[in-house]
Amino acid sequence: MSDDTATPQDAARIDFKRMGDWTSWSAAPVVLCLLPFTFIGLWPFVAVLGAILAALLPGTYDTWTGILLLAYFVVLPLLFIPRLHRLRVWLFFREAREPTTTQRARLDAQWSAVLEGVGKGPKQRFHLMVVNEPRPNAAAGAGRIVLITKPALRQLDDAQLRAIMAHEYGHHVGLHPIVLIAKLWLLVPIGWFEWLAVRIHNILATLSGMRMHIVMMFFVWYGILYLRLMLFMLNLVLRVIMAIVLYFGRHGEHKADLVAVKLGHGAALIAALEHIEESLEETTSEPETLPKPKWFEANPEWFERTHPPTPQRIARIQAALAADQTSAN
Repeated sequence: MSDDTATPQDAARIDFKRMGDWTSWSAAPVVLCLLPFTFIGLWPFVAVLGAILAALLPGTYDTWTGILLLAYFVVLPLLFIPRLHRLRVWLFFREAREPTTTQRARLDAQWSAVLEGVGKGPKQRFHLMVVNEPRPNAAAGAGRIVLITKPALRQLDDAQLRAIMAHEYGHHVGLHPIVLIAKLWLLVPIGWFEWLAVRIHNILATLSGMRMHIVMMFFVWYGILYLRLMLFMLNLVLRVIMAIVLYFGRHGEHKADLVAVKLGHGAALIAALEHIEESLEETTSEPETLPKPKWFEANPEWFERTHPPTPQRIARIQAALAADQTSAN
């Protein structure tokens, strides 16, 4: 006897039994390549703070520097705990806000509709938040945070909103936000170090214009050249690492799109992507403090693009929809 109560939606429920995909597992070891640079970036600040703590509190200088270095890396796994969403928002998503009552009602309704298509897979403890950005968009944050921009709530209909939320759910299934947060956390000390090195370079450049003993002048110019070379090499290595991470990230976008297709939101996702593409505004890049090789400038899609081109994404979604239609027939 057939089950007359079963619906097409029940039959289409998707099981995400395995968390993570090749894009996240492949990007993770590349992100770990940042560890030596993170350690170097931390060292000047830890050295100063460790000396201060050793002077004020019991314990040796080596003990305090070791504790401070270890503490920075120990914090990283804590950032993935869902209950610590306030800490993650404060660190990485400063523009995110709790939804208003009206916004929450709509977000919860559409998010529940997305999860209805999920069989086995993460469903609980997701935290929906709103971001005040100028264009419709959405993002996934570690610890099961889903961010929706205010223009997305205003401009997208319910089907399109469900589609972009299903896409962000795909990022969570693929563990992409974990790779993103790990990358950001490991990059922070490198940014501090570059800031300090640039300031020291500027001070030395100022001294080079003053009259001083030839021996002192030699050390000043040696310091300037050393810092310039060090910053250039650091910038070059980081760009290569980021290019590889961005490569996996772009493929992660395709994987998240496919999750939305599996959940039945492929056509609406195409409409949402077309609307988002139309809303894109031209942005001017910030001036760089260091020169970059011409081959970086000649290949921005390798070293700067975080998402695949929208036409490429739409083509892959259409191919997935056609494949599903063929298999259904």
